[in-house]
Amino acid sequence: MHDSPAPFSWEGELSDELATQDPTAAPARSSRLTLTVVGAVSAALVLLTIATVQLCGGHFVFSLDDPYITLALSGHIADGHYGLNVAEAASPSSSILYPFLLAAFARVPWQDWVPLVLNSAAAIATAALFAGLLSRYGIGARPQERKRVAFLIVAICLAINIVGLVFTGLEHSLHTLTCVAIVYGLARTFEDDEVPVWLIAVLVLNPLWRFEGAALTYTVVLALAVSGHWRAAVMGFVASSAALGGYMLLMSSLGLPLLPSSVMVKAAPVAGWEAIHDLLGNAAAAAAAYTPHVLLLWLAVVLLALHPVLRFRGLVTGTPKMTARREALLALVVIATVAAHALFGRWGGWFRYEVYVLAVAVAGAIVLWHSELDDFVRRARPRSVYLVGAGILVLGVFYMRGTMLSPLGARSIYEEQYQMHRLAVDFYRRPVAVNDLGWVSYRNPNYVLDLWGLGSESARKARMITHAQGWMDELTRSHDVGLAMIYPMWFRNEIPPSWHRIAVLHSAHPAVTAALSEVSVYATSPGAERDALTALQQFASATPPSVATVVFTH
Repeated sequence: MHDSPAPFSWEGELSDELATQDPTAAPARSSRLTLTVVGAVSAALVLLTIATVQLCGGHFVFSLDDPYITLALSGHIADGHYGLNVAEAASPSSSILYPFLLAAFARVPWQDWVPLVLNSAAAIATAALFAGLLSRYGIGARPQERKRVAFLIVAICLAINIVGLVFTGLEHSLHTLTCVAIVYGLARTFEDDEVPVWLIAVLVLNPLWRFEGAALTYTVVLALAVSGHWRAAVMGFVASSAALGGYMLLMSSLGLPLLPSSVMVKAAPVAGWEAIHDLLGNAAAAAAAYTPHVLLLWLAVVLLALHPVLRFRGLVTGTPKMTARREALLALVVIATVAAHALFGRWGGWFRYEVYVLAVAVAGAIVLWHSELDDFVRRARPRSVYLVGAGILVLGVFYMRGTMLSPLGARSIYEEQYQMHRLAVDFYRRPVAVNDLGWVSYRNPNYVLDLWGLGSESARKARMITHAQGWMDELTRSHDVGLAMIYPMWFRNEIPPSWHRIAVLHSAHPAVTAALSEVSVYATSPGAERDALTALQQFASATPPSVATVVFTH
């Protein structure tokens, strides 16, 4: 097993082949295509970052509250504890590796910028990998083609939310990068009949970023075995299983479920045939609801399924370096990954959950249809190529809209969860209870009770499993929590009658990524009300103009 030429280099057979095809025009270095794409994606990231800072009062804030959960967890990991509160284990992150990566920066004051840097690098690398994939087949290598092919790649990155995904601050950008790299590595394996040395490492990394990555990893492992690469298949299977098993053993030793609380909270507590029925029903409902948003995904899946059939019938030529059977196997790997996500994965979540399958499907379609794509780019008028790019943007308009709304989503978090953080850390300085855990728990030395259950296993069980009467009151009393900041409608009839609603935090702008534009503040006992009101009155005079704090006096 050895590595073949680097994906972004221009060398060997490809250069000779292109020179033969068009002797009057020497091919440009593929690095120029990559640099053009990287420059465009980087410019979009910089502009969105500037817009976010301007809308958030000079602060950079992610478009979701969730990344601050991971940042808070990473700070405790750096202290040798896995959880969000000292001496209380919890597994609130959906990623195994991401919190440990962020823990390396837990001691620096600018740690909250690290996810932006990591995810921007991942987005740029994903765009570069798309460019490298096209360059591998000579597409866009000629000087006269570079701009139009670069436009196609940037259009794809925007249409499948590679750019907007960065501003969620979570591990999805890194996961998407490894998924595209896996498709690239599998294509190289099938074409060169050699497994790149880095492919095994990427296969292991993939489910460590997101559990959904296990579907692609193990499907590729099976494909490697079927194609005769047994050694690589065994290595990938053993290493991936050992990494996942090690995490589950750690969780078990801490008295936690084998899967993260974030996964458990979203899972329906059913079993047997009822679970299968619900699984299929949810998959069908999600497919129906999101089909208008993921038309590009279904188009790519159709193209993936169609090309091997057409090749077997002699209607398309395919690539001489990949047999028809291996081409069909690659298509099956990608389609199986999409099917696994449709059955077990989630959709939406502010344009993030399904982005990796979009990227995988597009990368697979490029590999299988590269000959036809190359012929189109070479023969079509530039206007036709740009029209195709515009069509891709139209198919991805749902994600384009999400990208454009990212700064507004960040403002939504700034005016709500960030202000809750300020109230808890700078003014109240005592244990609090919340249903949005991220910002309030990040760099907060006091206890934070997560009533929704991501950061508190006892709360998760009480809310979802035991349904014990008065569980909210019992938990707040046991942790000496005097102030709660929640959405009342999330808990309906569960809010204890002894709690007093003493204030409302209201954003002047409509909620974009926050669930609501108004948060209710409760004193959990008469004895806690005085301190809570004092903190709220001080906080009310220090909020931005767009945030209104209405304090009720009893």
